[in-house]
Amino acid sequence: MTSADSGEASLPPSAWLLTREFLLRFTGAVLQILATFEVIRALSPSVAGIYFEGFILAYGLAALLRGKYEMYTAHYIVGRNAAAVGISDWTLTCVFARRTLIRGAISCGVLLVLTADLDIQEPQTRPYLETFLPFVLAVPAAALALFTAAALRAANRSLGSILVSAYALNVVLIVAAQFAPEDDALLTLSWAFLAGSLLAAGIGWWIVRRVLRGPEASGNPRPDAWGEVFAGVGSHQLNGLALAALQWGPLGVLALVGPSVDIAEFAVAARTAQIVEIMFPGMLFVPGGLLFQPLLMSGVRRTRLRLLANTGASIAAASTWVAALLVVAPTLFHEYGGPYVSLGGLFTILLAMQWVSCAGRPSIRYLTAHWSPERIRTALGLSAGVAILICVLGAPLYGSYGAAVAALLGALMLNGQAIVGAARIARSVS
Repeated sequence: MTSADSGEASLPPSAWLLTREFLLRFTGAVLQILATFEVIRALSPSVAGIYFEGFILAYGLAALLRGKYEMYTAHYIVGRNAAAVGISDWTLTCVFARRTLIRGAISCGVLLVLTADLDIQEPQTRPYLETFLPFVLAVPAAALALFTAAALRAANRSLGSILVSAYALNVVLIVAAQFAPEDDALLTLSWAFLAGSLLAAGIGWWIVRRVLRGPEASGNPRPDAWGEVFAGVGSHQLNGLALAALQWGPLGVLALVGPSVDIAEFAVAARTAQIVEIMFPGMLFVPGGLLFQPLLMSGVRRTRLRLLANTGASIAAASTWVAALLVVAPTLFHEYGGPYVSLGGLFTILLAMQWVSCAGRPSIRYLTAHWSPERIRTALGLSAGVAILICVLGAPLYGSYGAAVAALLGALMLNGQAIVGAARIARSVS
């Protein structure tokens, strides 16, 4: 997809590169569906809910740990600050990846001490602790994998982020489900989550190294460069917490107040709806990447018009995949079977959330470079607050539907503010 933050023209990619990217994205989408199917085939709905509770624990905690580093890295890379500050994108990513790992390891150690204490005091919780041990151990790897995926998105390498998030874990789950014993499938898939997280972290680091490392990595930073960087990271502390609350708050509330079956239903519908996020840039690649993108890059120079063109392209691409998923959804959920057959309404709500997030993607990227941390904090805080409040009120009454509506409203608030804010800034600089 074209960049919304730059006025520079770029050469269109070759037809082969665009086709390869489309096929890789499509493969990632297929793996996502197959992994979801294998998990719910191996586990009953109530047991699948326990598995996804562990998933929420690992990824939610990972989001809290990496939040401020992820947001500052995105601002730094999108804003092209390396030349001015003297610290390359690669060096910055290395430092923050190491800090993310350290924070993850400390959190993992604390959780292990707490669970060991519970195991001694409450022996009846042993099955619960055995189930969640792999998810606790996976926290550092999950945090690193998601951090590298965010860095790749900031570098406009969204395919790399898809390879990290949609390949490693899903492939390991698919393989593990084939060999999981029927009476111990939950524990097998839990340890498969740990293995998949480790693999994802390794793949993410390998791709980031290839993408970001370059000759500029040996540049000389200004004397006050690192002080400026860590001051900037500190200004994003609350932003990172708000982002994690927006992304995982509704699911966390549902995990606390809802039955495990509701958690499984939400997870299955959400993982299926994420196909839009995986595939929507692909509509711009074949044939859009060969026809529309060169026309856009050569014919539109004003920042505001470029932003509008990017937003329109994202809306068109997202709408295409939303329509495609709505057509195939009845067949998919029929194949899922059991209580998942009747998830059409829940799926539609989460599909709408994906559409909103895709439509606002160019504006979010634009504001990453142009908005102050205070403005970002306000937008994220309001959106996260509304989402969690709606979920606290709605989840006890409506279960997974209450959490889905909360997530949709949070996405609407954030992306609505981003689109309006980006349009105002773009109008002033055009």
